[in-house]
Amino acid sequence: MIDWQLAGSALGGIGLLLLGMATMTEGLRVAAGQALRTILARATGRPLRAVASGVLITGVVQSSSAVTVATIGFVNAGLLGLAQAVPVIYGSNVGTTATAWLVALIGFHVDVRLLALPLIGIGMLLRVFAGQRRAGAIGLALVGFGVFFAGIDLLREAFADIGARVPLAELVRAGPAGILTALGLGFLLTMLMQSSSAALTVILTVAGGGMVSLPSAAVMVIGANIGTTSTALIAVLGATPNAKRAAAAHLVFNLGTGVVALLSLPVLLGVLSLAADGGLAGGGAAAVLALFHTAFNVLGVLLFLPLTPRLVAYLATRFRTAEEDLARPQFLDSTLLGTPALALEALARELDRAAGISRGIAVAALRGETAPARLGAERAAVDRLLDVIGDYCERLQRGSMPPEEAEAMTYALRTVRDIEDTLLAARTVVDLGAELPALPAGPGEAVAGFAEHAVACLRRDAPLDETALEERYQTVKTRLLQAGPAVAVRSIVRHVDRLSAMRRCVREADKARRRLASMRERAAGRVAEVA
Repeated sequence: MIDWQLAGSALGGIGLLLLGMATMTEGLRVAAGQALRTILARATGRPLRAVASGVLITGVVQSSSAVTVATIGFVNAGLLGLAQAVPVIYGSNVGTTATAWLVALIGFHVDVRLLALPLIGIGMLLRVFAGQRRAGAIGLALVGFGVFFAGIDLLREAFADIGARVPLAELVRAGPAGILTALGLGFLLTMLMQSSSAALTVILTVAGGGMVSLPSAAVMVIGANIGTTSTALIAVLGATPNAKRAAAAHLVFNLGTGVVALLSLPVLLGVLSLAADGGLAGGGAAAVLALFHTAFNVLGVLLFLPLTPRLVAYLATRFRTAEEDLARPQFLDSTLLGTPALALEALARELDRAAGISRGIAVAALRGETAPARLGAERAAVDRLLDVIGDYCERLQRGSMPPEEAEAMTYALRTVRDIEDTLLAARTVVDLGAELPALPAGPGEAVAGFAEHAVACLRRDAPLDETALEERYQTVKTRLLQAGPAVAVRSIVRHVDRLSAMRRCVREADKARRRLASMRERAAGRVAEVA
């Protein structure tokens, strides 16, 4: 017969555990802020440094799933290359073992009630008085730690009673069937909770209460480790091919590490049990499992790190679907929205790409190399891309961000408008030139010369020489107005309007370039003004 009080306590403990993990992760992620971006930027060096970054970041935010999904988001946004991201993913698997150590060293040896309530109280005071500042985020993290420990205490009490009534050991007994059951239970826990750290806490609590044998609990830990791949696989639905490759690397690493851990299970458990009995980590089943979790993940890194170049090269040949068209963003990723600094960098990259496409369209229009129908199709594709960028900006603005980053958003939105104006001017150039009669040699050569000057300005990365452009424009405009009776007045007016549209193409494209630079300056905390 079901004891609903015990079942409610167990569910409540799991709920507190998940709430604590989510709150702790959110607080630590916000508190880390720009440091997270700095660490990832430095992770693009040697593989060992990338692994260390993965360990450090996961140790800070206490969620390998969050770090893995974020890393995949960085790959999707072009902030990390695949070769740099894969070692970070390796490191995140090692970093997540910090939770097991937290439970083994504190959760089973300290009266967590004496720890949980003060943490919650201090954390909420910081949150209330510091608000959205870094101290407030640290307060939120402390609240998460407190709730997490309260969940551990509730789970420990509930499982102590459930263990005497539920023959869980019978389900995960020795043999192939028991191994598969234990693997499945560990995988299912992580998939349902979407947190291997929370799943590991439950497994350690079950093992500490004597509900399952140590080998069975170790197999459940392996299953939980493999279960983290479910979050990453869900995260890459509809993502770029490179992000899918990063998720595939995570899957290969976790499956490979799991196989190695299963094959070496008797040896590892024997050695680690002796180490724990000798006083390392305080002894007990939880200590052995924490050691085991760390050991097989470190072993996996040692095995896979030398193979990473081959793995990356192989994955580069996979997921080669149809090339993304102009309308599909290459850098925007929803997983970055929670970290405005990273989201702004991805937004800047996408805007830079859109601005580059618009300049290419403008160059083709100025040289008469594109028909109105083709220009319309290309502009429609860029318009769809700008719609996606605008939607991303709107979602980013819903969250809280520092004043500098909020100001950077205004520059991003103005850049979108400048890109639209560049495309509109290019369309005007094409439309006005569609049925214009040819000009006499002198004015015609002057207009062609101005068009080439405008093309050179569009292709140049240096700031626009506005004075030189304006002087050249006025000179050519005068030549057109002096064309005389050889050209109808109405045609001259249309030629002048087309010339003005050429000038506008250059000005709007340059304005987009300068606003984009200002956006990046503001996001980085430096000031750059654009008229």
